[in-house]
Amino acid sequence: MEPKAFRTDKITRVLTLYNKLINGQYVNKELFCMDNGVSERGFDRDIQDIRLFLSDSFSGEDVIYDKESNSYYMTGSRPKYMNKFDTVIIIKLILSTGVFREDETMEFAENLLQNVSGMDRKAVLSFLRSDIVSFKEKHNKAVIKLLSDLYSVIGSGNDIEVKYTDIGGSAALKLSPLEIIYDKGYFYLVGAENYQIGQIKKIRLDKIVSFTLMKSFYAKNLKNKYEEEKQNGKKG
Repeated sequence: MEPKAFRTDKITRVLTLYNKLINGQYVNKELFCMDNGVSERGFDRDIQDIRLFLSDSFSGEDVIYDKESNSYYMTGSRPKYMNKFDTVIIIKLILSTGVFREDETMEFAENLLQNVSGMDRKAVLSFLRSDIVSFKEKHNKAVIKLLSDLYSVIGSGNDIEVKYTDIGGSAALKLSPLEIIYDKGYFYLVGAENYQIGQIKKIRLDKIVSFTLMKSFYAKNLKNKYEEEKQNGKKG
């Protein structure tokens, strides 16, 4: 194998290698040499430098060679990586729904890929290539941040005033948020309108313009009653 014409300088190369190892990644020798324009003998010297550093610092860790994958990894606690097929399934489901905007979907997928080992990441991307190309979003509303904010509100028990778009135009109502549900390709906020458990309202998240926290906390008590009625098969 011939290293590339451009060579990463020694300091940058060793630091990059050390960073990968300390973060629990398996470093394939051949791929690393190709990416950094270094010979396999130079790579071996870099590994030896890291081993000496670990020994001198009494870290109790070492760099181990895995013959089967021709890769190196560091002993000690390492992050548990997701199975590549589990990751493919989850990302496929997210892509197929189109429930998130394109930029949110791709960021979501990238975050999941960070939990997959370096060796598996390329395989996952190859499995998903056609799904990514054919992806279509259902709306242009950013909802992940909104989901996070609404879950926080539900956890605190605050009531809110919601502004949203409806068939007739803009609308607003006072709501005790109870839960978030997913139905037929969309997320919905479910809440008790005017603090009444008998007036359940569902608002699609991509229709919400904004919401404001109120000083009341009716939602704390209503949530328990709502859950009881759900378990008993009653409709609000």
